[in-house]
Amino acid sequence: MKLLRNGEIVDMPWRLQGADEPATAPIAVPQMQLVQSETPPPSNPAWVALVEPEDDPVELPASALERDAILIDFPSFTDGRGYSHARTLRHELGYRGELVAVGDVRRDQLEFMRLVGIDSYQCEADADVDDLNAALTELRPDA
Repeated sequence: MKLLRNGEIVDMPWRLQGADEPATAPIAVPQMQLVQSETPPPSNPAWVALVEPEDDPVELPASALERDAILIDFPSFTDGRGYSHARTLRHELGYRGELVAVGDVRRDQLEFMRLVGIDSYQCEADADVDDLNAALTELRPDA
């Protein structure tokens, strides 16, 4: 998977947590797992939270809000709960780290995602970086 981050397409640094991942691999741990466990993944220093549509980001453990990034899942382009999650993280919880949209992220959504505080976006490996960057400014009145 790739990521549009700071105007460039880069490799996605995180993988969903799985048994086959090395203990030091950067992983995305579902919020539900973080909430249900008493402690964050202690054996892996390179973890981030994955907020899924059915989650409530207000319930994220403080340890997740201290991480450099939080992933927000958009399983379908018609599911808008990720927008609410991003807004909650930014405006209610004051999260200042990187918010990353993952899942069914489409070009037409990028500007709306940016408006609610999302910084980076999952994209295809062969995505046109100039086109994606243009999508981030199309709705601006001064663009």
